[in-house]
Amino acid sequence: MLKLLFHVLFIDGVFSLKSNGQLRFHRVNVPTSKELNALVATISDRVAAGARAPPPAVC
Repeated sequence: MLKLLFHVLFIDGVFSLKSNGQLRFHRVNVPTSKELNALVATISDRVAAGARAPPPAVC
């Protein structure tokens, strides 16, 4: 039986340190459809490659 488990991380932005020592939050842009399609293709390729790989040896 194949059990898939996906971990997801959503990044809203990043913090940078200002010269006065304060943190500033920089919001990231929403991904484009082209970027999302590329991500889905990469994940799909990796999952398919993992499904074709031989199982790891059990000690």
